Amino acid sequence: MAHKHLTWGMVPLLLLAVWLGLHSLNARPLWYDEWYSLYYAGAAPQHGPVPLATVWERVARDADPQPPGYYLLLSLWGRLVGWTPFAARVLSLLLGVLA
Repeated sequence: MAHKHLTWGMVPLLLLAVWLGLHSLNARPLWYDEWYSLYYAGAAPQHGPVPLATVWERVARDADPQPPGYYLLLSLWGRLVGWTPFAARVLSLLLGVLA
């Protein structure tokens, strides 16, 4: 029974974390690593989104120590919601809250 109350007690805390995260998500321009994440994920405003195989190749070629899972997910997310810095940061916020 105590676990049920503990679980429900975490909901307001998680909602507060999401609200605080969303509140300042668009406060700054893109950082250097965010720009590269969008590049690896295939955000190309002039050319449209690149195929997932190209995302895989970019990560394998340029982002040597990093696995491609996040960039593939970011590529799919960008196709769904857009390539704005806010949209990319929302994915990271949701993954952080999920973790």
